[in-house]
Amino acid sequence: MLRRPRRSIPGHHATRICDTRTGSGLPCTGQTLNALGVDTIVAAGKAGLPATTSSTPAVAFIANLTAIAPTQATYLTLYPANQTGHSVSDINLRAGEVLPNLAVVQVDTSGDTGNGDVDLFNAAGRVNAAIDVEGWFQFTYTSGIDGTVMDSQTPSQPVFDAKVTYTATDGTIGTGSTTTDINGDYTLTDVPPGTYLVTVRDYGYTTPSAQAITVDPGSLVSLPAFTLASQHLRNPLFQPFTSISIWNMPSALTRSTSPRISYRPHGSR
Repeated sequence: MLRRPRRSIPGHHATRICDTRTGSGLPCTGQTLNALGVDTIVAAGKAGLPATTSSTPAVAFIANLTAIAPTQATYLTLYPANQTGHSVSDINLRAGEVLPNLAVVQVDTSGDTGNGDVDLFNAAGRVNAAIDVEGWFQFTYTSGIDGTVMDSQTPSQPVFDAKVTYTATDGTIGTGSTTTDINGDYTLTDVPPGTYLVTVRDYGYTTPSAQAITVDPGSLVSLPAFTLASQHLRNPLFQPFTSISIWNMPSALTRSTSPRISYRPHGSR
């Protein structure tokens, strides 16, 4: 299903992804549109829009399209880069006008060379344009992956803050990651149906073999626990952090052995 629009940077202004004026220093600079001209604009992966390789890629975005001083009356249209032609205008203006308008435009989701791009068309004369991203729409999924990461010591303990990553295989698109909690548990959400390799990494541990997994629509798939071999002896001062930390070791280990220091005012005997 589609997720409600998200702001590219919550609490901040829209982000510009195209400005055709020469010297703008932004993408599209110097690409003034001629009559019947088309500019292709990279959208996905820019201004906060999820990239096409994301597990929840952007499928459309809210554009603030500004047409700048056309040489004659014209109209501009935004549409997916894999679409040939257009059916409606997004902005109409007279010669010399500078006029903004909001438009919702789909991005190219065909998987071709223009994947994630949009095209901007100008009907007549010469005109510059700027595009700001106000928000976007993306697919979301109810399927996911969960599991636990433990160390190989005896007794085994959960590994905290290990990075768990899934990477698509066999033509599936998407990748994502999360970290384990204090109990060594993790849950990867918004995972699209498909096949993946799941890996775990953490400082101070050897990297275990990846686990292959198939995620079905709407399912939460539980993986067998990952077991990480520590590269250190189990010493609370040097071991990678787990739920057994120096803070909850027996009191005999945590009791201070520092010499006591007493305070005596200057000049006293």
